[in-house]
Amino acid sequence: MGNSFSGSIDEIRLYNRDLTAAEINPVGSSDLRSFYPFEAITEGNVPDYAYGMPLVLSNGTDVVTGKSGQALQFDGTNGCATALSCKETEIVNRLTLAAWVKPDTLGDRRGLILKGTEKTVYGLDLMAGGTLLFSANRGYSGGDSYAVGTDIEIQSTASLQAGVWQHVVCSYDGQSVRFYIDGTADTSAEQDVDLCFAQDSSAPLVLGRDFYSAGAAYD
Repeated sequence: MGNSFSGSIDEIRLYNRDLTAAEINPVGSSDLRSFYPFEAITEGNVPDYAYGMPLVLSNGTDVVTGKSGQALQFDGTNGCATALSCKETEIVNRLTLAAWVKPDTLGDRRGLILKGTEKTVYGLDLMAGGTLLFSANRGYSGGDSYAVGTDIEIQSTASLQAGVWQHVVCSYDGQSVRFYIDGTADTSAEQDVDLCFAQDSSAPLVLGRDFYSAGAAYD
């Protein structure tokens, strides 16, 4: 329900640093923190090929043919995939989120990749019209002992299409937030920001749903 994502996601990668423009497409890095190619899924568990942090599928989430091999299909209602909190997903001040995405529709805000549920340490959402939204420290305040830095939301100007596989990347190098779609930099959306991510060991990694945005699930 709400803004759940309806569509497919494949080849999720999370890095603890920003990737350079030349690295956006190649696979593999010693800084890779999570890698979900969605192969060898058994009994609703998705193996992580980086640090062994498996995802658990729930509600309306199916395994379908992806961009390469298998992918996850989310129903746009309440489907999602969740990994329990893991030290490797706690990022300080450099980050890259990357995935192949194929939206069924372009509606309201839809969760793609997020760390956190009631609060969001960092995340990438698909917005109405197909633009991407990067957010950090949503719901955290100065009163949280582990919250550091600025609560931000930055939106791309380039947009995705429905029904087409597209490679999306969002990176933060300690100074600037950048978006890439199919390897092309969205230079007009690049924005400088002084940011450190909240360190929240209880926050899970969630694919396909943004609980902070009224259960915004991907479709």
